[in-house]
Formats: sequence, structure tokens, C-alpha cells
Amino acid sequence: MATACMSKDKQAGLGYFNLTVDYVEKFYAAGKILGSRFVRREGKPSEEAILGSRVIDRTLRPLFEQSIRHAVQVIVTVLSVDDNDPTILAVNAASLALSVSNIPWNGPVGCVRIGKYDSENLVINPAQILRLGEAQYKFDLTVCGKNGN
Repeated sequence: MATACMSKDKQAGLGYFNLTVDYVEKFYAAGKILGSRFVRREGKPSEEAILGSRVIDRTLRPLFEQSIRHAVQVIVTVLSVDDNDPTILAVNAASLALSVSNIPWNGPVGCVRIGKYDSENLVINPAQILRLGEAQYKFDLTVCGKNGN
């Protein structure tokens, strides 16, 4: 699930484009329900969540006009995890959220993961178990872009 919003007021004197990307993983997305009644918080973001935020940011930021001085926030929440890579789906969800909003940007974008593992064949969007399992990979590539460029 992804949402995108932009502040109504310009931020005067700001010398950069204020884009905030939050990639949020909840414990219930992986089927982990905490049993203690005293520990109710999710804690700090995981390394995967930080890298997911960076992938989304690096994909979307160049497509905004850099003269915009409104704060833009994109929030991607992982609701469930299965064999698909949630980061790839998160980039596509963020692009969709910006496309249906009234925020001016030069999208949409697409994202795909390409890998070559034990065999000589390329695998498009490989399952997590193939990527993180015992297979010896030759390369693992995440490709994000617009219009085949």
C-alpha cells in the first residue's frame, strides 16, 4: 500500500527539494505477532527497509522538477510478504500513488529485478527463496526507470 501527499504551503528559503520516502515493514507482514503485552512498538527500521526507501527515493527524485518548494512525502507500507520481493513492488506502488495524486512529476516508472543464478538463464523477478537461498548467483540486478531509458 502506498500513499503520496504534498504540503499546501511553500517552504520559503529552502534550497533543495524536500522529498521524504518512508518504507514501513510491519511485523504482521511476515506473520510475526509479538506475544509480550509490554512490547508494543515495531522498533527501528530494518536494513531492508532503509535500502527500500533509498531505492524508491533514487528512482523518484530525478523525475520531480527541482524548483518545487513544497514538501512531498511518499509512504509505502508492506502489508504482506510472500515469494515476491517487496522492494520491487514498493517502487511500482509508489509510482502508482504519485500517478493518481495531483502532485506534479514526470512519471510513471517501473521496477524489475533481473538475476542469473545456477543456470545460464536470466530470471525476471526471482522468488526470494532463489535469491536468498543456497543458489550461487552470478549477478542480481534491480532496474528502475521510465520509458525504457
